[in-house]
Amino acid sequence: MQDRLNRSLRRVSTTFGAFSGPQRMIALIGVALLILAGTAFYRWANVPTMQPLFTNLASSDASSIVEQLESQGVRYELHDSGSTVMVPQDQVYKLRLDLSAQGLPASKDSGYSLLDKQGVTSSQFQQQVTWQRALEGELSTTIKALSGVEG
Repeated sequence: MQDRLNRSLRRVSTTFGAFSGPQRMIALIGVALLILAGTAFYRWANVPTMQPLFTNLASSDASSIVEQLESQGVRYELHDSGSTVMVPQDQVYKLRLDLSAQGLPASKDSGYSLLDKQGVTSSQFQQQVTWQRALEGELSTTIKALSGVEG
């Protein structure tokens, strides 16, 4: 094995020694470019694919989620002016479960949950306004959940 390696190195050395000055320069530049391209490809291939963890977040929720991600040492990116939190693809579902167990995102006070906060002494007008806000919140949530709808 050692003998084969020595013969191969001698063959490369004699071949390289037979090159003229410009040929040596071109060969060295070629090897350097090959190493550089291999390194760049390796780094590009090892960057994790990021996927949205949550979208359309209120700034308070985004801040709380980012704080939790930092405390867990999770790599993240913010998009859409901070309203979308992106994490590595292989961690999305686990992080959603972890964060929902902690009550994040917290600002879900739209939709039918508004009706839970009505008191017994609410006037009919207050009930109608709350009902209208609840319907608007549910409709907004449904529209945002459709693929192809942004914002």
